[in-house]
Amino acid sequence: MTEKSYIVEFDKISKSFPGVKALIDVSFGVIKGEVHALVGENGAGKSTLIKICGGVYQKDAGKILWEGKEISIRNPKHAQEFGISIVYQEPALCQNLSVAGSIFLGRELITKYGSLDWNTMYERTKKPLEILGANINPKTYVNSLTIVQRQIVEIAKALSINAKLIIMDEPTSALTMDDTKKLFKVIHNLKSEGITVIYVSHRLEEVFEIADRITTLRDGKHVATEKKKDSNPDQVASLMVGRKLIDMFPKMTKAMEETVLKVVNLSCKGSFEDISFEAKKGEILGIAGLRGSGNSNLLRALFGIEKIDNGKIYLNEKLEIIKNPKEAMKLKIGYIAADRHAESLFLKLNVRDNVSFLVLNELKRLGLVSSTKKDTLARRFVEELKIRTPSLVQLVENLSGGNQQKVAVAKWLATKAKILLMDDPTRGIDVGAKAEIHNLISILAKQGDSIIMTSSELQELIGLCHRILIMYKGKIKAEFTHDDVSEEEIIKYATGAVA
Repeated sequence: MTEKSYIVEFDKISKSFPGVKALIDVSFGVIKGEVHALVGENGAGKSTLIKICGGVYQKDAGKILWEGKEISIRNPKHAQEFGISIVYQEPALCQNLSVAGSIFLGRELITKYGSLDWNTMYERTKKPLEILGANINPKTYVNSLTIVQRQIVEIAKALSINAKLIIMDEPTSALTMDDTKKLFKVIHNLKSEGITVIYVSHRLEEVFEIADRITTLRDGKHVATEKKKDSNPDQVASLMVGRKLIDMFPKMTKAMEETVLKVVNLSCKGSFEDISFEAKKGEILGIAGLRGSGNSNLLRALFGIEKIDNGKIYLNEKLEIIKNPKEAMKLKIGYIAADRHAESLFLKLNVRDNVSFLVLNELKRLGLVSSTKKDTLARRFVEELKIRTPSLVQLVENLSGGNQQKVAVAKWLATKAKILLMDDPTRGIDVGAKAEIHNLISILAKQGDSIIMTSSELQELIGLCHRILIMYKGKIKAEFTHDDVSEEEIIKYATGAVA
């Protein structure tokens, strides 16, 4: 393959941060017009590499070749001048601007009279949206768009400044199945226009659907670059973690007969209605549903975050009224939110303080919180959950996404909760960390804890849960056991295809 085949080449790229070698002599090329997947565990160096390519970080060593010529990318604006744009998983758009206003922000068009030339900006916004196959009005305000529509606007903005390479960082982490399909159509449209895409994702099923070639990083090093047709998800997963992942899901043991939670005709206005189910001791109960189906709201209501309008909750056959999270915690209920940054963690605190935060009263000695007890507790969970951190006093914001999620899990395990409500507990976590979380959930169930969980990945629900409830528009539409359900069956009920 000649140099002219590549739009960008990385030649022995290295980058270090205090105490961490993020990238070590990484070398590979991206072919013009391809969809090139970049995969690796959290902390493998993916984000660092794409930020170097996008001008956010400066490399310490190595060369970047752009269309065969060595370049030095000073900042994001300079990267855009070459034709490089990054679309992050959380679109950075101004909510109170129109689509056209967002696309032309910082480079607004002016009439000869000195006023904003909205008519021309509206007209020029239509072309990139048409290329992407998006039916979005340029005059629509961003705050009224869905997440996938905002991502499409970000991509349209890149096209409007003549992007040749668009990097997508975990673009489907917050998308529904339908939205993911829409995004894939957009990517196919980009490819047909000759635009190159670097697609960063943990979701190997997506990678093998959308990518032409796959590059794997591990511990800051380049492990392999392969054509999709020459590989498979199991092989890539093994390359990512440096070992064979024989079983992504641990062997399931039978749940106990004892009912620990019983929900009767539970309703929450605007979220769900007439919900009834039971959870057994040692059971892993999955609640499937598209975004907005009410499954996440149900977990929040059981934890006292959302107000319950009608219905009853029984714990160990005793009627309980849960008005707030404090009351839920007294009943040994724990809740792990899907959005770890906003709801599960204190990013500006260290690992030790996050893990111990909910049990400080239990760590007191002579009326004061014991630093020794905090250290012992945190160290225990760092070891058990294999949290990768330089020390117990490392700020959580400096950990990789997967390790942040493990800290969030550890915080609730420290409370000794017997019922754990887990809202998409492996969202944004790489395959190695997922296997560890799956194993942890299985161990908790074997010990007699009850797990009620949602997941954006159907394979996870099927592989991990004893039973799966399927919600659609705030109601439970079906219930299946582990042995008699398929992804197709779940999708049919979750999308309303089956009444």
